[in-house]
Amino acid sequence: MRLQCIDKDISKLLYSTSNPLYYLSWTRWSPAPYLLAPIPFGVKSVIAQLRLSSDSLRYKRWCIRFGADPCSLCDDCNVISLEHLLLYCPGLSVHRQKCSLFRSTRSFNHLRISLKSATRIEVYSVFYFVVRLINAYHF
Repeated sequence: MRLQCIDKDISKLLYSTSNPLYYLSWTRWSPAPYLLAPIPFGVKSVIAQLRLSSDSLRYKRWCIRFGADPCSLCDDCNVISLEHLLLYCPGLSVHRQKCSLFRSTRSFNHLRISLKSATRIEVYSVFYFVVRLINAYHF
């Protein structure tokens, strides 16, 4: 029964309209390596939020909502988005340079796919960037 359910899920991946990225990055039926690594749950949660690209980014008691307000860190963006904060916001460029995954990414979709197979060091690097982003955004 379990194998039938997995097969059914895999066959539906090809026709998914909710998130086609998962089909593009599909290699095998297994969780992302960072989920199995000895990494604290809070770090895993932040990385999962980035991969799922939700309507907000939450860490501890802080929350950044996307799509409504302009970016408070720069004058370039009228409507804040996760993509803007992670890849383009000039107010975060100094912090972004410290993370190799951001320097090597070609697009937001590429970053999300890369996060699935990110090493433990890359996961922590992205996490620390997000913590700096949240601190800069709220202070």
